[in-house]
Amino acid sequence: MIVQREAETKGSRQKISFFMAAMQTDTSISRRGDPEIQTESSITPRKPRDFGRLLGQQVLELLLPSTCRMCDQCVPAGQDFCVECLQQLQSSEHLMQFACIRCGRPGAGPIATAAHEEPAVGCPSCRRQRYPFDRCIALWSYDSLVRNAVVASKYGNQIALADALGRRLGARIGQVWSRQQTRELANGTHAESNATRPATAGDIQDWSAPDFITSVPSHLWRRVQRGAGGSRVLAKSVARFLRSRWPSAVHTNLMSATRQIKKQAWLGEKDRISNVQGAFRVSTGGLRSGFRGRQRRPLDGKHVLLIDDVMTTGATAGENARVLKQAGACRVTVAVVARA
Repeated sequence: MIVQREAETKGSRQKISFFMAAMQTDTSISRRGDPEIQTESSITPRKPRDFGRLLGQQVLELLLPSTCRMCDQCVPAGQDFCVECLQQLQSSEHLMQFACIRCGRPGAGPIATAAHEEPAVGCPSCRRQRYPFDRCIALWSYDSLVRNAVVASKYGNQIALADALGRRLGARIGQVWSRQQTRELANGTHAESNATRPATAGDIQDWSAPDFITSVPSHLWRRVQRGAGGSRVLAKSVARFLRSRWPSAVHTNLMSATRQIKKQAWLGEKDRISNVQGAFRVSTGGLRSGFRGRQRRPLDGKHVLLIDDVMTTGATAGENARVLKQAGACRVTVAVVARA
């Protein structure tokens, strides 16, 4: 409740900040103060017609200075967080460099001694577990200020915060993808086999681009209560950030909730699994399969990148992945802002 009240009191200033960010083009969503999350398209020269937009942004910045998405402290134009908040948010990044690639658990993944060496699949915690999803990529560990940021980003008056988290998650996904593809190229044999055979379900070593980017859904009533924030904003920001890397990947709302569920944070591990069983379905009405005269589903043989804000036991992500695979998806990669 405290976090929710704080989020509501900061709502007006955050909405103004997000309005200023929305004035930028989709290809310039990176922040000047965050060189590590710049996209390739963000460094292209601006055209003369952008002068008016830039002038408007500077006037708004003069009248309404940028503030930190977390604490409302004034920050330089184009930055999302103040130095103190950014340091706290990024405190677990080194640990996440060695997260398990299968379950995303912080610091649990095996370490390869060279770029061409493939670490073992899974960590001691998940090696005997059966997950419907194929891998998990997490940005930060779910503690301290990260926890507050994730909770606040669920609400509609914190869209700017969710957008900032989504861009950083996109950068993390791109980093992990590049590292794994570098290993494939170094190994040679697997990279060659990927080019000559179709994707298969459960192949954790196959790092081909996803076909769809979507989010874990919330029930309509919960979206009404919280506003238009949360995982949908995260997925949209991730897709926008990775557009230059994966131009053919389609961002769409593939999943929908069939009923209301209890908050997972209130439940134990077994109760979380039963709480989400049958709570989601695939909505592919707006997708075209591209096969005339054939009974082929739009998701058949596709790779789906599933975005969520946090993963604890993996019950929610697992149920979504199970439903996606029942609809024909061959692989589901989960990406979250925080991993408990």
